[in-house]
Amino acid sequence: MKLNKTTDYMNLNYRTEILAIDPEFGGGYLASIPQLGELAFRGYGETADEALSELEQVKRHLFTKYLSGGTPIPLPEETENKDFSGKILLRMPKDLHRNLAEIARSNGSTLNTYLIYLLTRRGVLECIRDDISDLRGKIWQLNTTFSRATQKNSAYQPNANEWSKTG
Repeated sequence: MKLNKTTDYMNLNYRTEILAIDPEFGGGYLASIPQLGELAFRGYGETADEALSELEQVKRHLFTKYLSGGTPIPLPEETENKDFSGKILLRMPKDLHRNLAEIARSNGSTLNTYLIYLLTRRGVLECIRDDISDLRGKIWQLNTTFSRATQKNSAYQPNANEWSKTG
């Protein structure tokens, strides 16, 4: 299959993930396409629909940019089992089951909704932790570069003759 236009790639079915962002971290939703780079191909919104809409804009922009620059764009991955029912059987200790059900009830939600919230929150927190780790590394590099530059400049002390030439 020959794909050479932005619309060709826009019409492909890439797997999209939507995560609810904990209100403690600003709330809203994050939509991303992990196969294409979840840090580049992502959209934010107050609602899931807004996040998906922003993701579509990002896809159009990046597909156009990649095609004009000759950057290869992978086709959507085929999963071994395309049919996921959305149901899992999860066994846990009775005490844990009771505690989770009580917390869900106190929050006015079902146990199922509460478990989805916990799993989603964990995914978002891991993504944020990875971003923070990357930023720490970049800050360390900038700090090191700045320190070296500062040390080189402070080692230079002009003599009295040089001061008189500049003044």
